[in-house]
Amino acid sequence: MATASPPVSLRPHRLPAPAHPAAAPAQPAQSASSGRRRARDPFVDLVRALGTLAVVAVHWLMPQVAWDGTALTIGNALATGPGWLLTWVLQVLPLLFFAAGAAAGLGRRESVGITLRRRLPRLLTPVLAFALTWAGVALLLPAVGVPGAAVAQAVRIVPQPLWFLGVYGALLLLTPALRALVVRLGWAAPLVLLPLPVIVDLLRFSGAAPQLAWLNLLAVWAVPFTAGLAYALLPERRPGARAWWIVAALALSAALVLLAAGPYPLSLIGMPGEAISNLSPPTLLALAHAILLTAVALALRGPFVRLATGPLRRLVGWVSARSMTIYVWHLSAMFVVLGVGLLGLGLEVPPAWSAAWWWQWPLWCAAAAWVLRGLARIYHRFELMPARRPVPVVFAPPTSVMIVGPENRPR
Repeated sequence: MATASPPVSLRPHRLPAPAHPAAAPAQPAQSASSGRRRARDPFVDLVRALGTLAVVAVHWLMPQVAWDGTALTIGNALATGPGWLLTWVLQVLPLLFFAAGAAAGLGRRESVGITLRRRLPRLLTPVLAFALTWAGVALLLPAVGVPGAAVAQAVRIVPQPLWFLGVYGALLLLTPALRALVVRLGWAAPLVLLPLPVIVDLLRFSGAAPQLAWLNLLAVWAVPFTAGLAYALLPERRPGARAWWIVAALALSAALVLLAAGPYPLSLIGMPGEAISNLSPPTLLALAHAILLTAVALALRGPFVRLATGPLRRLVGWVSARSMTIYVWHLSAMFVVLGVGLLGLGLEVPPAWSAAWWWQWPLWCAAAAWVLRGLARIYHRFELMPARRPVPVVFAPPTSVMIVGPENRPR
C-alpha cells in the first residue's frame, strides 16, 4: 500500500456520520478528486431507502410461525407458492452494496486508521445498544412467564442481519484500494472483478475445489460496491439510461441461461429443502441478479431523483436518516408482534398464500411497522452519536480490493 501523506490539521468540527450498510453521511461529503464538498445525492438516498425497506419487507414476509403451547415452529413462507418470484424483487443486497460504495466514494479520502477511528465507534454503538437490550430481554421474558423455547428461538434469529457489519468492517479497510481501481480503470473497474466469481463457481460445481465457493463472498458483492464507487467518483462519465438498459438485458439473459444450465435454484434466497443457496455463498446467478438490479436502478436515475426530491422526499429522508436503526431492529419488531399475537392473544398465522394469509398478513406488518417506529424513536440516538473528538483527515493515495457479504435471511 502506498504511504499516506502527512496528516493535514483542520479546524475542529463535527464529523459526518459513517456510510454503513444502511446509512449515508449525515453532512455533505468531499469530492475524492477535488476536495470540494458535495451535496447529498438524492438518488443514492432513495436507493438506500428502497433497499432498507425491501430488506424489511422480505424478512417480514418470511415467518410462517406456529405455537402449540410447548414449541415454536418457524418456517419460511417464501419457500412455497410464488415466493421465489418475490425474491427477485426484494433480495436487494446489490442496492445496499451499491449505495455503500457510492457513499464511500462521496466521502473523504482517508487512511484506513483514520477511517476506523472515526467511523467504527458510530457503527458499533447501535449494535452494542441492541446486544445489551436483547441480553436483558432474554433474562426478563422467562421470568415473567414467556416460554424459554420461544425466547431462545427469537434470540437466535434477531441478530442474524448483523452479518452486514462484518462486510462494512471489510469495506472500511478496502475502500482506498477500490478507489484506486476506479480512478485507474473508470467504469471498467467492476468488469475486471467478474472473472473471479466465474472461476470460483466452475471449480465449485465441477467438484474440483468446492471449498473455494466462499471466495464468492468477496468476489460477487465487490461488483455492485465498485459500481457505486464509480458512480460517485466519475459523475461526468456516467453512462446514459439506454446503456444501462442494455446492461440489464444482458444480465437478465445471463441469469436465464444460468437457470437453464443449472444447478442454481429459482429462489435468490436460501430456502428449506434446497440443495444449495444462491446467497450462502453467493453464486453466479446472484451476480447476474446484482448486475441486473444495479443496472435497472441506474437506468431509472432520472425518475428516482424526481421522486426523491418530490413526493417521496420526506419518506426518503426519514428512512435514510434511520436506516441503520431500522436494519438492526426490524426483526425484533416483527418478533414482538408475533410473540404478543401467538403467545399472548392466542392468534394463529394462516398458511402462506391462503386467502386468510393475504388479508391478515398486512395487519401483522402494520403492527410490526408501528413497533419498529417506536424502537426507532428510542434507539435512533445511538446511530447519531458523534465521535468523542475530531481527528485529523489524512489524504492517502488509494490502492485495490474487493468486499464480502453473506446471506441476509432468518434461518
